[in-house]
Amino acid sequence: MLCGFGAVCERSPSEPGQGLCVCRKGPCPPVVAPVCGSDHSTYSNECELDRAQCNQQRRIKVVSKGPCGSKDPCAEVTCSFGSTCVPSEDGQGARCACPASCAGPDSPVCGSDGRQHRSLCHLLRHACDTQENISKKFDGPCDPCKNLPSDPSRVCRVNPRTRRPELLPRPEDCPPGGDPVCGDDGVTYGSECAMARAAAIRGMDIQKVRSGQCLQQDQCKEECKFNAVCLNRRGAARCSCDRVTCDGAFRPLCGRDSRTYGSDCERRRAECRLQQHIPVRHSGPCDLGSPSPCRGVQCSFGASCVVQNQRAVCECQRHCQPRYDPVCGSDLRTYGNPCELRAMACRLQTHIDIKHKGPCGERGDWGVVVLLKGVLGSRIRGFVVRDGVGVVVVLKGMLGSMIREHVPRDGVGVVVVFPKEALGSRIKGHVVKDEVGWWWCSQKGRWGQG
Repeated sequence: MLCGFGAVCERSPSEPGQGLCVCRKGPCPPVVAPVCGSDHSTYSNECELDRAQCNQQRRIKVVSKGPCGSKDPCAEVTCSFGSTCVPSEDGQGARCACPASCAGPDSPVCGSDGRQHRSLCHLLRHACDTQENISKKFDGPCDPCKNLPSDPSRVCRVNPRTRRPELLPRPEDCPPGGDPVCGDDGVTYGSECAMARAAAIRGMDIQKVRSGQCLQQDQCKEECKFNAVCLNRRGAARCSCDRVTCDGAFRPLCGRDSRTYGSDCERRRAECRLQQHIPVRHSGPCDLGSPSPCRGVQCSFGASCVVQNQRAVCECQRHCQPRYDPVCGSDLRTYGNPCELRAMACRLQTHIDIKHKGPCGERGDWGVVVLLKGVLGSRIRGFVVRDGVGVVVVLKGMLGSMIREHVPRDGVGVVVVFPKEALGSRIKGHVVKDEVGWWWCSQKGRWGQG
């Protein structure tokens, strides 16, 4: 029997052969950590939200940390140059951070630099690494026609509405023998087929004015300047900018007017509307090379510079990938991987070098702890090599009051701290004073200090 929304199946008290879906019994922990649910209700903690979800038998998700209606911590934080706003765990503050790593499948995006990136995460990492102000422009490639196989009989055009490539037949490949027609752009085409295909490639609607060659009255009286196109409607021909249509490909360039145009076509359209020349300054967006506030800023102890509210801020890395590749630090502490060592050095603002690969205890450092499974668990994870069943190495200098604070007083079994020379017959049931002068026995209710 499947139960939804967190309910569990229990045997029916009235009919033992049947099961009932019931919500879990027992109180939630008295922890005040308010969350806002997708039902716009505030719950004192996630357990209370789960309980309401079960009782109401409807999906209620955590929308945000903190009570509903509370101020968004990212509302007044502006991140740029690849960093994004990350709310703090309590939901009361926020900071700008660069992506530490990019996992998951590739989902290409087009950046404002006119380049295709493997994913939004890869785009942001590139922007952070190069301190270039790059943002996502579109999902998918910048120019969907770029990687299509060439076809001499077709012209590829990106539909500006769908951004999908369209392979359009060329006008010169129309069937022979057609009669010429005059289009409302003042141009004579070899056939209606040729006119329709030319219009499709240019992304405009060209209508037939008459059969045969265009007459003088079908054409604009004066030469159309600044890329304007002749438009003949209701017998009156005039130069128009409305027919300067662009496809959906993104090929940015910077004009001499310091404006970024999505393509050369957009630059030519702007020339038409302004009736003035706009020379090209360079390819790519104008602001790509604008100086970042982080440029020239040297962050110490492995911190990275991010731009927050247009100011340079040095931020330490907060999260590392859960990859177990232990290293021994120069502070004689074992870290799960080099990233965790660097993150700790940054937070403490001190130099911690890798002494050697592998746990510190494998090279003869002082101290071991004998654990029963589940006694200590993750509470002293930051001070040990591994937990669970067996021997866990505690580094010299981590003994004393620091580790005592992380050993649960209600632990089951015996935890023995002693120098490594004390291994052997004394390990079983003995408490040995170590070099630092502390020892503990965590049998229920018993604690000692040497």
